[in-house]
Amino acid sequence: MTVLCVNPNPAVDRVAVVNFSRGGMLRPIRSFEWPGGSGVHAAHVANQLGSKVEILAVVGGDYGLRFKNLAESHKLKVHAIENSAETRSTFTLLDAEDGNICDIAEYGGKADSGVAKNLLAEFESIIQNHRVCVLSGSLLKNLPSDLYASMSRIARDASVPVIIDATGEALLATTKSPVFLVKASLEELTRDGVIGNNFDSAQVLKQVGHWLTNGVENVCVSLGSAGLMWGSADGIKLLMASPQKPYNTVGCGDTMVGAVAAAIDKGKSIAAALVDGVAAATANLSYDAPGHCTSEDVAKLISSVKIENGTEGAVHEAILASRPK
Repeated sequence: MTVLCVNPNPAVDRVAVVNFSRGGMLRPIRSFEWPGGSGVHAAHVANQLGSKVEILAVVGGDYGLRFKNLAESHKLKVHAIENSAETRSTFTLLDAEDGNICDIAEYGGKADSGVAKNLLAEFESIIQNHRVCVLSGSLLKNLPSDLYASMSRIARDASVPVIIDATGEALLATTKSPVFLVKASLEELTRDGVIGNNFDSAQVLKQVGHWLTNGVENVCVSLGSAGLMWGSADGIKLLMASPQKPYNTVGCGDTMVGAVAAAIDKGKSIAAALVDGVAAATANLSYDAPGHCTSEDVAKLISSVKIENGTEGAVHEAILASRPK
């Protein structure tokens, strides 16, 4: 069995590490290209952690070919839906000492008229061959906002658990019916107006409760450096690893999703899977690559991950701690 990661809007990631100085010529100490997109990052991590992984993605143009070659060089099989628009790119700039300087991500082009139909048809034809499915990342223009919701229903009919990592309307469409796990970030929920922008813990808890009532089995809200909030039928929990210096935060959420998918693929409980996910996301902080960790990283950090009951006071403190400085 394998993990299927669906990423309709993949990318070619370009990463450069420099000794940064404002206004001067920057020469890379090291630079590389990486198969990109949230779902693709998750796929790479799941593969690193021992799962066989396949990707379903929409690709086009020279960058589409480059993306496929990069993915396959990382032993990721790609089911490619061809499109006329060029596959997008991203650019991450890191300072060798201090890490993140900027992350530039293109939006991606428009999907041709038949792409949504082709995506759903291919998804339906392969989903039964997989043990767990990840639906992740932004959607190309012209793709319906309920695409992930439609895929989630198809996967549910095939008895394949689905992990959703999306934003905006695509996220909200998936939370109206049963799904195994929905992962969002507090920053994105605030940005997209799903909750207010005052980091009110009562609003966050109300939204999580609403999704659980709709049949979402597990709701995970990333709180950045303050950890992860997990809601389920057993209540609210908070997960946190030992603090690490944040050299590179790009792809941490994707890394968590990939690690969770790999753990579910191996038959671990959801609690154990989330502990793996938090450990993996913490490990990602030390890498140049946007979405990367190893089994050794997870094994080293897993004992530092603590699960605590999410009392109203504890949730309030964690959400306040996650506010931008």
